[in-house]
Amino acid sequence: MADQIFGGLAGALLVAPPGPDPDVAVAQDRVLLVTDTTLDGVGGLVEVSAMDRVMGRQGELVLVNGQHQPTIPAAPGATQRWRIVNGWVSRVLSIRLDAHQLVRVAQDGRFLPAPVAADRVMLAPGNRADVIVRPTGTGRFSLIADAVDRGSMGGMMGGSAASSGPVTLATMVTAGAPVTAPSLPAALPAEAPAAGPVTGRRRIAFQMGMGTGGMAFTIDGRTFGPERYDQTVTLGAIEEWTIDNPGPLAHPF
Repeated sequence: MADQIFGGLAGALLVAPPGPDPDVAVAQDRVLLVTDTTLDGVGGLVEVSAMDRVMGRQGELVLVNGQHQPTIPAAPGATQRWRIVNGWVSRVLSIRLDAHQLVRVAQDGRFLPAPVAADRVMLAPGNRADVIVRPTGTGRFSLIADAVDRGSMGGMMGGSAASSGPVTLATMVTAGAPVTAPSLPAALPAEAPAAGPVTGRRRIAFQMGMGTGGMAFTIDGRTFGPERYDQTVTLGAIEEWTIDNPGPLAHPF
């Protein structure tokens, strides 16, 4: 799958009810799919090294919706909803918008209980977040991804998994007559957590280390086996899982 994503085989599906979203009024609704890759001099994919496969490949070319540093038009005060998808194979997406706050209203396809304003939004590979952007003034404002340290191999193989940065993803260009931004709702239609007592608890460990065939990545000491079931859960049960990562590299779960 990493080869396919690195080669550009990625897209976004937006599943929504018909008509405008009644919960968050915006002038523009945009999907921003962030990906990366590395190309050679004639536009072909660069062969990935064994170290890159272990550490997690990070491309030299960063794209938004398949474009390099595109512009996002906006009007002062005209609220926009950006549905941001971290389509990177390995990078953690730590984004900020110059001179603006990002107001998060949804995470991974689910509304939050209330809007949360922050200077940046952090997304692991595969994470999605919906943010409200309220353009102020006119000008050019960079959407930037800062470097994130994903750990290192320590003394096992050397090397660091820190992503390069900062990287300009896109530029919001605001122009035109200002408009009055609608107020944000105080509450959002977040799904209620499952009711009832916890019926089971599990502790699971993501581990890595040197094995007989090289670097081994395991869950509870076992490598992946397609013929094996590792966890069996009773239908309707409410369980609490604690995931530990004692290894030196970050593992989004």
